[in-house]
Amino acid sequence: IIADAKKTAEGDPASIKMLEKLEYQIRVVPVFAKIEEGDLKEGMAELDAIIKTATPEQKSELTMMKFKLLFESEEFDAAAKALLAISADKNIDGDSINQLTWQIYEAAKNDAQFPMVLIDAAAKATENALVASPKSGMILDTLAHLVHYQGKLDRAIELQTQAAENSSDFSEEGK
Repeated sequence: IIADAKKTAEGDPASIKMLEKLEYQIRVVPVFAKIEEGDLKEGMAELDAIIKTATPEQKSELTMMKFKLLFESEEFDAAAKALLAISADKNIDGDSINQLTWQIYEAAKNDAQFPMVLIDAAAKATENALVASPKSGMILDTLAHLVHYQGKLDRAIELQTQAAENSSDFSEEGK
């Protein structure tokens, strides 16, 4: 039906774009329903297949969703891999990565049993975000917290000092 509609809409870029978004939603929604119903393995396999053919923007969005689903499902090794993929994605900005890694720190800070694979991935992802925004006080602060959690006190102090020096870069929300 959508293919026929695209043929009918030929020459109308706005309609084609709308139909492509609809087609994307038709592919994605059942996969998320499957995952929510508990079929994580098959749902993730289908999601990975969609990611392979997605546009760069869709791929970024789907990878972020994949990370959140894996994290919520306590599939921490797979979530760590997804987080590293997110941090390597040039379509995802450093602030978005920082938000994810701060959430990981928040989840971990009072949990001695929190999986270190996620902390290590969060630290690496935050370092990747810092490459794009080397003077971001917020990203430096997140990295300081994560490396402190890893037991690297001297590095945490160094990073927190840099964060304080760059505190003018903190958003109003981060103050």
